[in-house]
Formats: sequence, C-alpha cells, structure tokens
Amino acid sequence: MLATLDRGDTVLVPNPSYPIHIYGAVIAGANIRSVRMTPGVDFFEELERAQPDRPVRGPVVLRTRGDAGQGTRHPRRA
Repeated sequence: MLATLDRGDTVLVPNPSYPIHIYGAVIAGANIRSVRMTPGVDFFEELERAQPDRPVRGPVVLRTRGDAGQGTRHPRRA
C-alpha cells in the first residue's frame, strides 16, 4: 500500500473486511470509504454510493478470495 498510495488518496474498502484492508491504507495516509459486500446488496450501487462525486478508479483493487469464509449464492445457479 505504501508504494501505490499517496497521502489523501481514497480507498474503497469492503465491509466486512479483514483489518489489514483498512489499516494498510490508513498507514499509507489514504482516506477510507466503506463498501458493503453482503448477500443481497448490489455491489455496483454500493460503489457509486461510496464515491458519488467522482468515478470509481484507482491503481489498486483488493478483493478477498471467494473461499475465505465468505460467499454468496449466484441467483441463476441456486
């Protein structure tokens, strides 16, 4: 995170997340915006809600692996 973020950058962090997702960006001096990632929530609407004043873009995308203890069922495969 220190190599890719500048002080004042905004980082969209999944919620729930591991603490390192939040504090790695905080240590680098970035601002944190939470993005809900729970079953039944539209991920893209949450992205827009987290950054209403500008498009979502950035040099880094962090995501947890699907087998990390969290998962959802795809509606077409239910």
